[in-house]
Amino acid sequence: MGGAGYGPGTSVREDIVVGIEDETNNIIRYLTEETEEFDVISIVGMAGLGKTTLAWKIFRDPRIANEFPIRLWVSISQVYRVKDIFLRMLRDLSWITEDMYDKTDEEIAQTLRARLEKEKFLIILDDMWTPKAWHDLRRAFPRSNKTNKILITSRSEQVAYVTNSKRIPQRLRFLTKEESWILLKYSVFGNPHCLGNWKLGRVIVGMCEGLPLAIMLVAGVLAKTVSTGEMKVMQSSWKTATEIFKTCLRDDSKTITHLCHSVTIHCLLT
Repeated sequence: MGGAGYGPGTSVREDIVVGIEDETNNIIRYLTEETEEFDVISIVGMAGLGKTTLAWKIFRDPRIANEFPIRLWVSISQVYRVKDIFLRMLRDLSWITEDMYDKTDEEIAQTLRARLEKEKFLIILDDMWTPKAWHDLRRAFPRSNKTNKILITSRSEQVAYVTNSKRIPQRLRFLTKEESWILLKYSVFGNPHCLGNWKLGRVIVGMCEGLPLAIMLVAGVLAKTVSTGEMKVMQSSWKTATEIFKTCLRDDSKTITHLCHSVTIHCLLT
């Protein structure tokens, strides 16, 4: 039984992936290689670097689908209820009855563990904030089969160490200037080969400082200016956007989301 779980809680564009090809292949190799014991692999990096995007790409890769009869995607986040997570996993496995809602966390964990022992599994625990989350959840994961794998995404190096001190986590990096420019063009126009070295676009990319989330959010705003099909109109809109970006970035309290919101409001009013 394969399962896509609930998938990422936010919109993830799996088709637009730039700069993480090596990381993708590394992790797929880790997941499919034989190990001497139950293995936990971590993807670590600051918010916005693409941890969830990378994990989702791996989760849906045909090589992984063929390798693991059971695949579960679990979003953890900063606030969670252990019982809800266990029940969600059992629902994804079609292994739940009404009486389970009245059982204790430990009883549900035992049921989940018994089900997972039946087939080879991959579980992705996305956005794990603290080591406590791992301690809360690991009791449900059988360790008897060394072919089973767990992939964790986290901002915390400590989480990676606690879950598996024997394996170096896969750390994500910032995009290069060229990778950032390709991602912006791909996200706005659907074509990474258009516009050449358009200076204004490169200026905007530079402001994002290699952070994929920032580039994607900015691209979402700029894409609204492409619908006119007129280069002069688009250039004017992008120039305006650049000035607003510069103004917002002078205030360190502004997040990239607030920045994009400012540009969107301006575009709607002009």
